[in-house]
Amino acid sequence: MKREDWQKAYAPRGDALEIRVRNTLNALPEEPTRRIIMKRAWAITLALVLVMAAAVALAAGLMTSDKVDIKEMAEQALSEQYGLTAEMVSFFSCAVDEAAGTVVYTPVDAMAGTERLGVYTVTMKNGKAEASWSHDGETVGSDTSSAVWDAKLFGEALARKAAGEEWFVIEGIYTPEQLEINVTEEQAAELARKAIEEKFGADALDGFELQDAHRHVVAPEEVAEDGHGLWRYSVNYSRENEAEGLVESYVTRIYADDGSVFVCRYKTESVMPEPEITTPEGYQSWTEYYTAQAFARAEISPKEALALAKEAIVQRYGLTQEQAGAMELHDTWTGFGMVDDKPVYDIWFYLWMVEDGPWSEGDGLYGASVNVETGVIEDMDYDSTLGGNG
Repeated sequence: MKREDWQKAYAPRGDALEIRVRNTLNALPEEPTRRIIMKRAWAITLALVLVMAAAVALAAGLMTSDKVDIKEMAEQALSEQYGLTAEMVSFFSCAVDEAAGTVVYTPVDAMAGTERLGVYTVTMKNGKAEASWSHDGETVGSDTSSAVWDAKLFGEALARKAAGEEWFVIEGIYTPEQLEINVTEEQAAELARKAIEEKFGADALDGFELQDAHRHVVAPEEVAEDGHGLWRYSVNYSRENEAEGLVESYVTRIYADDGSVFVCRYKTESVMPEPEITTPEGYQSWTEYYTAQAFARAEISPKEALALAKEAIVQRYGLTQEQAGAMELHDTWTGFGMVDDKPVYDIWFYLWMVEDGPWSEGDGLYGASVNVETGVIEDMDYDSTLGGNG
């Protein structure tokens, strides 16, 4: 995935940011408060580890929440016990359960292949983080056709993703017939059009436009089930029905080996009308206005928050000076939000080391939530963006 493709995949999200800003502004007190509140609901066995983590953060001029410290401990355990890298961990959602003293990592979505990753659970015991895996004890194959991926196979798969290839297609695993592609995207779009007209009528596509026609792979077990090859096409024709507030679409799925259609359906999606918003005088947008209002009642400035976020990200993920210098603010994602009922400035950076080139180690999205009352880093996240490259 090149940088320009990545930027398209992570486009602005409408007015969601302004809504978050408004909600956060309402949660802020009328007067700034000078206090630092650190939760201590974790078991007493974690105390020593947390003190050590806090000492390191303070030495670097940073204050991090228990949640950040615990997630960092958990990821270190996954690295030491299973060899997972930050890029691998970014394929999982992280759920911290303070009462149970666990951190659970679950594959982010049902994308083909993620069931091979399994679920990792990190448990805090006697001041140490101990990890377990739902596939512990199962057989791991020699290549990515395996039903279970350990860190070695996961690494091989991600190397293919980074190179712009499908992550479990490796020479020698599939027969030439299974890898056969006899249909182009243009042909797939035309085959979809014919199928729609045959099923729904000759005028079914009046006013519709081709929105998407792309080729993708399916999980190997699906190849065995339907007898067709690994490749499929997804084709979407759609139009906006303003009178009824709907987007109408025809969704078609086509086998790339012989061009036969196996899904052809019509669907609708409601579209909310765009509200008319008058920007406050003197501001370019409501986001700019709410940001100014919120920071007027906060203890730190936007510049300070940005500096804290960048420092925390560089330190947590071990970025080099060159990488730190290449980080760019993702301003369409940066804004106010709430983390554990605390008002935070969610700050996102994107890093792409090779201009208009392929993904390289460390590239992706980095986020840090800075408490606007205390300056504490309440949460941190990293997305390698490789999950969208397929």
